[in-house]
Amino acid sequence: MFFASEGKVVYLKSDKLTFPHAFSTRIGGVSTCEHTKSMNMAHGKGDDYSVVEENYRILFSAAGMPSERASADQIHSKKIFYADKPGFYGEGDGFYTDKAGVSLAVKAADCLPILLEDSKNIVIGAVHSGWKGSAMGIAAECAVKMCSVGAEMKRIKVAIGPSARACCYVIQPDFVKTVADVMGKDRELVAAYTVERDGRLYLSLQELVRDSLIEVGILPENIDICEKCTICSGNLFYSHRAMGDKRGTMCAAISIKG
Repeated sequence: MFFASEGKVVYLKSDKLTFPHAFSTRIGGVSTCEHTKSMNMAHGKGDDYSVVEENYRILFSAAGMPSERASADQIHSKKIFYADKPGFYGEGDGFYTDKAGVSLAVKAADCLPILLEDSKNIVIGAVHSGWKGSAMGIAAECAVKMCSVGAEMKRIKVAIGPSARACCYVIQPDFVKTVADVMGKDRELVAAYTVERDGRLYLSLQELVRDSLIEVGILPENIDICEKCTICSGNLFYSHRAMGDKRGTMCAAISIKG
């Protein structure tokens, strides 16, 4: 994964993906609140509505994506919408489509923003995957749904964007059981995604999601995981864990070439 820029906006792209896409940073927008400057992608964080929409226009223009987007109120679920047109889809945490002319957009600020594409069969997906969505396998579910409209599992490529990583993502020991219960797996399996340092336990959701994708048939070499941690890279990203509720939010978006 690498940084790209257009004018003042800075975003990340994946070498694995060929369709227009972007993982936003907090750089290059028009937000002016101290806690949201300068590229906040979420309404309700202190910016005027028009400011957030201008941030989307700037980012999508830089990445070569249609300004019209599919959006949803994210609820940490496994609900994924087929987005055949732009618009608000209600409560859910992901989209997939085989239609051009619509950008699929999800928001994150520590959770995993995940983009998927099958460029041969022209199908794309985007999901917001927090700990609960990761445990429920929302990224793998999106891949399965993409196959229902023509994608092939072995051709799907996946990019997991900047998120809270095991260098900083501290959890309590009993949280391992919580995640295991949601997954319907043994506690020991989830424990394999943790590391203990100086008496504290850290979790790697990225590796958990990676293995869930491989389990449904995604090829390991088709998965790109960003090494940037949102918690300890405050100059680049917003982080719920580091900043609390008074913060901005990033987005990840992808579209089919029109």
